[in-house]
Amino acid sequence: MTQAPAPAATGQSRVPTIRNVDHLAYTVPDLGEAVDFFVDILGAEVLYHLGPVQEPDSDWMTVQLDVHPRASTRICLLRLGPVTNLELFQYTAPGQRLDRPADGDVGGHDLVLDVADLDAARAALGAFEPTGPVGGEGELRDVRSFTVRTPWGMTVVLRQVPERLPFESDGAPGLFRPAPDGAGSPGRVPGLLGVSQVGYTVADLDGSVDFFTDVIGGAVLHRTGRSALLRLGPVTNLELRAATTGRTDRPRNSDVGGHHLAFHTDDPEEAAAYLRTVPGVRVLGEVQLIDDGGPIHGDRWVYFTAPDGFQLEVLNMPPGMPYELGTEARRYGPAPEWRVG
Repeated sequence: MTQAPAPAATGQSRVPTIRNVDHLAYTVPDLGEAVDFFVDILGAEVLYHLGPVQEPDSDWMTVQLDVHPRASTRICLLRLGPVTNLELFQYTAPGQRLDRPADGDVGGHDLVLDVADLDAARAALGAFEPTGPVGGEGELRDVRSFTVRTPWGMTVVLRQVPERLPFESDGAPGLFRPAPDGAGSPGRVPGLLGVSQVGYTVADLDGSVDFFTDVIGGAVLHRTGRSALLRLGPVTNLELRAATTGRTDRPRNSDVGGHHLAFHTDDPEEAAAYLRTVPGVRVLGEVQLIDDGGPIHGDRWVYFTAPDGFQLEVLNMPPGMPYELGTEARRYGPAPEWRVG
């Protein structure tokens, strides 16, 4: 058994060699439609396509991905702004759920992007019938935002954040604020700065906060009775919310609305060995090496689940991947180190 690292201080990860959130992943009903939305509206760049990924003669899909053994998926990886890799899946699978969870259900989720001028962004997205803009409450009262729904029903929030919020004290971890660096192509939204936050609705808020702070190394920035805002490494804000509506079964990765959160590590085998020692964590199968000569030949990865079933991943994708021969766009990362300030 691997010796677990010593307890981590706030904002430090216990997972060996972790550096940053590597990508956000979502399962959508129509891959082409979703890619078009993120490219045409938000200025994402396509890096590569994969698939179909399937194993008709084995249980590999179940062992490694926790989906039906006869499931099949197509995948697209995009670069969305300065620090975000976005992975989109379209599955076909026996027993697949096509009704995505509502925002208040367990498994509900949203994506938050910061903009320099909220009113200009709202005007540009009028065709999507945005709601708001509205101000926050309490210590978030100076944050202005509005929401749009993607064509398949996913919640995307555009917001404008002041330079300093009341809970951001000197010397303490603060919000990650993206700044444009020229990555991406022009989308419809003027003054788009990039993805700043990812949000998930969970069944056990306290337990989820404990896991993402004690194991993953997040730092709590702001907490209310029904939500918690964490700084998760160098380039991600994470909002965890208590469920408020009736659906309590978390979607599988193969269901519409399925999702996972992935972390770059220098050594996935070492990270997985540690995760196997964490109570309640389930590592799915063994670390896999992609050696098929395709766009991400050389990638090493493995999925795992948090104690509440939240699906996560650790991976290492070395520089000089084959997909780079076909595009000037590049994945973000890795960051120099896991840090929150």
